[in-house]
Amino acid sequence: MTSRSGAGAGPSSAPRSRVPTPTADVAHLLRRAGFGAPTARVATLAAEEWADLVDLLLDAGPAPADPYPGTGTTSSWNAFVAMIQAWIDRMANGPTPLLEKMTLIWHGHLTTSLSKTYEPAWLWEQNRVLRRNALGNLRTMLKEVAVTPAMLDYLDNRHNRVGAPNENWARELMELFVLGAGSGYTQDDVVAMSRAWTGHTIDGATRTYRFRSDRHDSGQKTLLGVTRNWDGPEAIDHLLDGPLRMTAARFVARKVFAHLAHPSPSSGTVDALATTFAASDWDIRTLVRSILLHADFRSTAARQGLVRAPVEFAAAVTRCSGLPVGTVHPEWWLHDMGQRPFDPPNVSGWRQNEYWLTTSAMGVRFKMARNVTWGLYEDPNFLPGFESGTPTQVVSAVCDRFEVTPSPATRTRLEAQVSELRAAGHSWAVRPNLITLVMVTPEFNLA
Repeated sequence: MTSRSGAGAGPSSAPRSRVPTPTADVAHLLRRAGFGAPTARVATLAAEEWADLVDLLLDAGPAPADPYPGTGTTSSWNAFVAMIQAWIDRMANGPTPLLEKMTLIWHGHLTTSLSKTYEPAWLWEQNRVLRRNALGNLRTMLKEVAVTPAMLDYLDNRHNRVGAPNENWARELMELFVLGAGSGYTQDDVVAMSRAWTGHTIDGATRTYRFRSDRHDSGQKTLLGVTRNWDGPEAIDHLLDGPLRMTAARFVARKVFAHLAHPSPSSGTVDALATTFAASDWDIRTLVRSILLHADFRSTAARQGLVRAPVEFAAAVTRCSGLPVGTVHPEWWLHDMGQRPFDPPNVSGWRQNEYWLTTSAMGVRFKMARNVTWGLYEDPNFLPGFESGTPTQVVSAVCDRFEVTPSPATRTRLEAQVSELRAAGHSWAVRPNLITLVMVTPEFNLA
């Protein structure tokens, strides 16, 4: 990668020295802007400068095609399972991990759910829209998501018509998706927004989006202080360009920062990110780059600020183990961990950190790790020569495979487990126990 030249450097200036990135910073970046990476890749990328690494991730190119995984399945449930496996496989093994991470973030923000919209193909189509726009333009993404059959059904806009307005989509658009609760809009604005979206529905015959002018309220509506014959898509423009423009910018910037860095940014950090985001005319790539380059992204608060969500845990386990996703069976475990893709608990999506740290949910992580362990146990190509190593060597081998940098306390306990099992004559148990334990260490469960 070509290094950047110094500001004002002339033709005869000596090239600026490249400043390599600490491996701990590289590993942190690849976990937050994706789902982790092998130790060897981290070491290779450490030769690059931080800004170059960020650009490398942002410029990875478009995602491969995402055909509907449920084609040919015999039931909606089988289609749902195929969708989960296909998406976890993309996260674990696909070429664009940052794009998949951002798709996951938007999936928890612009929510729809199998629990109400029992049409798996609709949910996958919305996922495709999110992926296409995940690093694109917020304005475009909101308008496209608004008319996906999944969203029209989930928030009831398919039933929204002149004379009988349904406020569900309008309220959540403002409260949860764009502005935030108590952010300056009123109940009258919700009513005006719902009237603007009348007639945007689903065609009963084709099962696709359809605008029906005979169901649309074409009267004057006052939205955020401006009166005109608002229609739905242009009403989204008004949310982003009108009097609450910076409110929207701060709300979305804070949400993305919370998922990539940590949930408690300072008001100064949020204001700076929001200003850049709004000035870019809602370019998500610009926002993400600003977050990844912000000093707070590499702070102690950020490094220790996020527990791996269950989907992130499943993706990391799948990739580090090298097992096929059909062997890992993430769909067996994710619901009881608290995060099943395509099925958020409600329209506000999933929370973070403490939300995942329950005794039962962590127990399910252990069960998934144990299931993966037995899938690896008899594979002679998985960590060959394992049995003959010292406790330090075998712990290092497993930690490297699962991309864990153990704290001194964690390393001491893992090495003691090896020594204790061998001393008790249970050397056969060293491999399975150590593989499982590394996957449930605090270090592996931090994002």
